[in-house]
Amino acid sequence: ASFALQHRVLPHLDETGLRLWPCSLRMIERLIQPAILPRMAEEAGRPLRVLELGAGTGLLGLAVSNALGSHVGAMVLSDPAMPIGGGWTTLEVLRGNVSANAIMAPTAVAGKLLWGDSGDIATMRESFGPFDVVIGSELLYREDSVVALAQTVQALGVPAVFLAQQTRPAGDMVIEDQFIGLMEQAGYNASRVSAGDPALVHEFRRTVTGESATAPAIMAAA
Repeated sequence: ASFALQHRVLPHLDETGLRLWPCSLRMIERLIQPAILPRMAEEAGRPLRVLELGAGTGLLGLAVSNALGSHVGAMVLSDPAMPIGGGWTTLEVLRGNVSANAIMAPTAVAGKLLWGDSGDIATMRESFGPFDVVIGSELLYREDSVVALAQTVQALGVPAVFLAQQTRPAGDMVIEDQFIGLMEQAGYNASRVSAGDPALVHEFRRTVTGESATAPAIMAAA
């Protein structure tokens, strides 16, 4: 992606959503393994529809789209469009990176999604869904966003979720455990695997559907 351009245009702004986080690289390596997304596509008998949450620069989704080719029918990179100063938002930067990589990742598109927002969730589902897989990197680091993240995944009805995380601080799994508990209550089996330092990948597979699963409460659009 055109990171040189974005850092030249945005030299003094909040770069939380503009940084390349190390877990993304490990997550890419894991997802493109033959036994993960390629096998899921083969089992489905069609290309997968993949949603990346909190895409930031878009590195994860763009790389997976590029590496897996025909195994991915749609790669939707989502971001909440947070202001970063200078009249810019994170979504605008993400869209610029997607556009810059259109030849390398032709299935990738960008869209707005604020976790827990009913309007954004409905638009995402109607415009791009249904999704087979949700992916994300470095999302479980704020306790006040855990519930909204779980609500969003559950409201979209996604059967498989892969989240890479560098535990913060080292050894503290409180936030991850809270998210795991919410997902298990909604009928997902949870597992975790090491993807190489510093990434731990949490994997969730839905086993309960319909009324047996806990229905999430979603906030109304602002």
